[in-house]
Amino acid sequence: AYVRGKFRIKKWGRNKIILGLLQKKISNKLINEAIHREIEEEEYLQMINELIDKKIQLINESDELKKRDKIYRYLISKGYESELVANELNSI
Repeated sequence: AYVRGKFRIKKWGRNKIILGLLQKKISNKLINEAIHREIEEEEYLQMINELIDKKIQLINESDELKKRDKIYRYLISKGYESELVANELNSI
């Protein structure tokens, strides 16, 4: 329930969810099982793209590079993996 709620409602990435569960002293084995059971890869990438689209509309920045950097930092702070975020940003 924790993984599902944090992903679907709070829109957290795997890294932030894992840190939250580790703080609650949940074992790595249980964390990995819950993450793989509750978060499908396709849905995960779709969530990244939704957050990128939403953030693009909110940022008032004329410099494209600064805009991308702000979006990148935002998604990293939400717990998404840097490689996935970079790949999705480059595909836009």
